[in-house]
Amino acid sequence: MNPLEQRYIDLVDQTLNFLRGENNTTKTPTVSPIPQTFPKKAAVSVSAPVSAPVSTPAKKALPPAPQVEPKPKTKPEAQPILKETVKPAPIQPAAAPQPVSPSPIKLMPQTEPPTLSSSDSFLTFMQRNFPHNRLHRKPQEDQQAKSIRFGWQDRKQLSEVVLLYDNSLLVYKPFLENIARAISLIFKPSSLVNINSLQSGNVWQTLTENEQIQLILAPDSLLSANQPPLLSDSSGASLLGTHPLLELPDLSLYQKDPLLKRSLWEMICQKLRKN
Repeated sequence: MNPLEQRYIDLVDQTLNFLRGENNTTKTPTVSPIPQTFPKKAAVSVSAPVSAPVSTPAKKALPPAPQVEPKPKTKPEAQPILKETVKPAPIQPAAAPQPVSPSPIKLMPQTEPPTLSSSDSFLTFMQRNFPHNRLHRKPQEDQQAKSIRFGWQDRKQLSEVVLLYDNSLLVYKPFLENIARAISLIFKPSSLVNINSLQSGNVWQTLTENEQIQLILAPDSLLSANQPPLLSDSSGASLLGTHPLLELPDLSLYQKDPLLKRSLWEMICQKLRKN
């Protein structure tokens, strides 16, 4: 349905609605939207055109075509396959350099090395021939070499708790061994170390550099005789490097009065519980 037909249907509907309103009727005539119901314009009949008579002109005879004699075929001239190569000009060799006579080598005059006569001592010989060298009349101690050589042996003797003594306290060694054994059974591994047996040189440096030590016990007499570099923390407790240090009173007191051993053990237990 084209737009014109749709407009026509809409116009008819509006007209019917108007008529129903004027006549008060409910009957509605229907209009079919099918395109075949609309009147169509009659087709204009056109008569067939009259054909004019066709006249065919007479064919004229064409003149005969001139005959052309074929030309004989000529063979192309053969060209050489390879072109002549131009030989390059020969390269002249470079002139050889003229030999240069080497300059003579100047030799230094030979000097005789200093000799040690039988009348001279080694010290006199060195001072006369090598005055810039410094001589030591006594062999120097090499603490660093000793600490490297014997350090592993000294570290093997040390435990988490270390009891120190020296040769002047050999009389009290059994008493100190009992203390070390009791600490190992109840708290942590401990060892009794004679500072005279450490071979690495600086004993106190060996102790302070050992990281596994947690507590050091040493008699007052040993500390006063050797004077190690002691420190103290904010609470006033003694330190040997960074390790806590418990100073033991005179060991002869525990032989005179065995009841004092209990107070010593309580002091050691209190120190170990803090650490």
